[in-house]
Amino acid sequence: MWLILFGIRQLQCVLLKVALVLGVKIHDSVTFQGLVFPEPDKDGKVLGWRASFEPEGHILSEFVFDALIGADGKRNTVPGFPKREMRGKLAIGITANFVNRRTPQEEKVQEISGVAYIFNQQFFKEMKEATGADLENIVYYKDETHYFVMCAKKQSLIEKGVIIEDNEDVSLLLAPSNVDQEKLCEYAASAADFATNGKLPELKYALNHNGKEDVAMFDFTSLFSAQCSVRLVERYDQRLLMAIVGDTLHEPFWPTGSGCARGFLGVLD
Repeated sequence: MWLILFGIRQLQCVLLKVALVLGVKIHDSVTFQGLVFPEPDKDGKVLGWRASFEPEGHILSEFVFDALIGADGKRNTVPGFPKREMRGKLAIGITANFVNRRTPQEEKVQEISGVAYIFNQQFFKEMKEATGADLENIVYYKDETHYFVMCAKKQSLIEKGVIIEDNEDVSLLLAPSNVDQEKLCEYAASAADFATNGKLPELKYALNHNGKEDVAMFDFTSLFSAQCSVRLVERYDQRLLMAIVGDTLHEPFWPTGSGCARGFLGVLD
């Protein structure tokens, strides 16, 4: 049995190449804005379903289609798919990207496909004692950067000064004004260092598109799921099949690994 680990960018490149081999036409630097409903012209001829795009006047705006599949994640620009919100126990996620210098020492560090508290309580207890970081789980992947994602307990974030003031409202709790960014960097780095047994020689943050340390904290508590996956609409005898897939259809809770599983099952469907 072979186990192959892919970074997100690598996977996207592989999928892109496969799509091109299969003859899929791909247009970049263009954004779907909305549907253009069929309307009869001055001669009474109905042109069919089209779409508007940004930038205006793109060649795709003249394309007539009878099927539309939305795979744009939480943006969900395909209309007509109402969502229901599911709220659970408070879950605070932290992502951190560190510079990968690709040294032999770094290459030897084992990736962590997923460690959850319920399966390895001693590991997380030792981490808390050593660093003060109290986590529910942690994942580490190595690609262009050293990428860590973890689910932290609120109380430890408050005790470490990452969250300045407690608040029952999650949006206020994790508001930028209530988060000490420097303490957040220290918190994530200490957890990453412990999880890799200090084997990464120097944990220097990669920079994001704003030129700042690529570390972020966000709310996992609220997830959205579409109430339907397929719609068939008709106007002037022109039918359009609309569907949504992936995170657009059902937002996954990453610690369960449901995103990848649903992706494969969705393709099989």
